Amino acid sequence: MSQTAHPGLQPILLTDRSAVVTDAGRGIGRACAECLTLAGAWVSAAARMAIDVVPYNIRVNAVAPTSIPTPLTRPILDDPAFHAEVMQKIPSNRVGQVEGAATTILFLCSDAASLLTAESPKIDGRWTAQ
Repeated sequence: MSQTAHPGLQPILLTDRSAVVTDAGRGIGRACAECLTLAGAWVSAAARMAIDVVPYNIRVNAVAPTSIPTPLTRPILDDPAFHAEVMQKIPSNRVGQVEGAATTILFLCSDAASLLTAESPKIDGRWTAQ
């Protein structure tokens, strides 16, 4: 698996026949409207790329995780006020983990997901289903 850049996007993961935009949920700590706009742009870009490359038997999917502790997000999530606000919005009452997002990405890159393209699974504990 290698990483490459697409104009206007952060790196994407590529295998021989799949690409996953890995930052569709990016923007933790930003104003909600800005975050949702950015996430929507990622999902739209992935869908557009999927249309462009489907003739070459390449799949493109976006992954939209919610608050997942990483070295970048941990300082924000460790803020008790912000953590409490996030927890109020996640019905499953827990933040995601890197392993959950990674497993989703591995599935999307696998042959088991060979018919999935232009999709954006939400790894958000039902936050957006409300």
